[in-house]
Amino acid sequence: MRRPRVAAVLALLAATPAARGNGRFPTGGYLVAAPGPAGDHVVVRSTFGLLSTHDGGRTWGWTCEDATSSSGMFDASIAIAVDGRVLATTPRGLVATTDGCAWTAPAGSPVSPLVDISQDATRRHLVTALGPTGTDDALLRSDDGGAHWTLAASLPGLYTQTVEVAPSDPQVVYVSGFLGDGTPVLLRSDDGGASVREIARGDAFLGGTSAFISGVDPTDPAVLYVRAADGLGTLLLRSGDHGATFTRLARTAGVMAGFALSDDGATVWIGSNDRSEGILRSRAGEAFARTGASLSVRCLRQLRGTLYVCADQASDGFLVGCSLDGGDHVDPMLTAASLTGPPAECAPSTPVASVCGPQWPAQRDALRALDAGALDAAACFDVGPTDAPGSDTGDATARDAAAMVADLGAQRDAVGSSDIARSSGDAAFDAATPGAPVPPRSCGCAVPGGASRGASAALLAVLLARRRRRVL
Repeated sequence: MRRPRVAAVLALLAATPAARGNGRFPTGGYLVAAPGPAGDHVVVRSTFGLLSTHDGGRTWGWTCEDATSSSGMFDASIAIAVDGRVLATTPRGLVATTDGCAWTAPAGSPVSPLVDISQDATRRHLVTALGPTGTDDALLRSDDGGAHWTLAASLPGLYTQTVEVAPSDPQVVYVSGFLGDGTPVLLRSDDGGASVREIARGDAFLGGTSAFISGVDPTDPAVLYVRAADGLGTLLLRSGDHGATFTRLARTAGVMAGFALSDDGATVWIGSNDRSEGILRSRAGEAFARTGASLSVRCLRQLRGTLYVCADQASDGFLVGCSLDGGDHVDPMLTAASLTGPPAECAPSTPVASVCGPQWPAQRDALRALDAGALDAAACFDVGPTDAPGSDTGDATARDAAAMVADLGAQRDAVGSSDIARSSGDAAFDAATPGAPVPPRSCGCAVPGGASRGASAALLAVLLARRRRRVL
């Protein structure tokens, strides 16, 4: 069933300029999350724009690439500052938004390509990197949540790739890149990015041919993690001495597309784009072991006990999921068909609505064709009123919900043994399945109606009851 859907979306992407975007297959690849007044604020960078939620995944909006001045093969790095301001790197410099409806350049940010952005735990101190050019790469810093920026250390001769601010000490900043001959290099700043010095290069990365800074321990600025390419696979390296020396922790045969640290730094997750490896976890320094979820991981991020996961819509049935048990079960949060277009709060006259709105119908059709169908968006998520004018995304039908119910078993196999189950206390589910065991507490759309109850839950309960009667 999935191959025709993939073929259909490829045809749509090839035929429709508005849907084609940068010509790449629609998928997510980077996620940031922060506490917010309406629930966790999550922003996902995808190959077709930015996807955002302010209510922990209950509703999602889409911002097209044109609205942020990003296009082509460029992958933005994003951050959420202390006041909720979202910042994104682009080929034309840094852009930011406070309302999700207008993106502008912050004061002091030059009109130059930026490759990465990072911040400390307070989300008040941020550093971004200009490059990669090999000639005029440099750091920029902000100490007011990204509102104003000043030029910091120059990085001559470096093709900059990543920058990372230590969460517990904004004076400690790590920078990585490569020299003209391809040699990987790691630098460190102990004064917030004002100056840097080389810490490691080449053989220090234990055979790895690159140095991608994945994270710094939340409580210890001397502990950092680096991913290094190793043939077709990826090494995970750890340093406990500010990057002077490294030890090898793990290797994935596929691309290690995800990395996450727990709030206390005691648990480490890595994710492979090869679903046979999926998500691997190490607790308290133990060896990495596979979790219960089998996914094609595209990104990982942990916040306050919730592990967020970017997945592959075509093979996994959703774009973004979350887990409350460390990755053993992953609940879908966002499917291609549940995305509702430009943020609902953006008035028609705002830049995001006026630029992205006209592109949305074609983009929506391409995403619907991509949807693997294991979860029905209308029955599983709140969609409809916030959709773009003329959209019928919110039209739930009994046929779609019945197809979703029939696919529950396959989806359960894809994301964990008991993911496709309701949140504890859902009376509609209990009524439809008397005596059913209570599954793990969900953080997303574990069963249609589990994340957003009411009419959708009632519809599913009726469908489940009817299906059971037919079987009996």
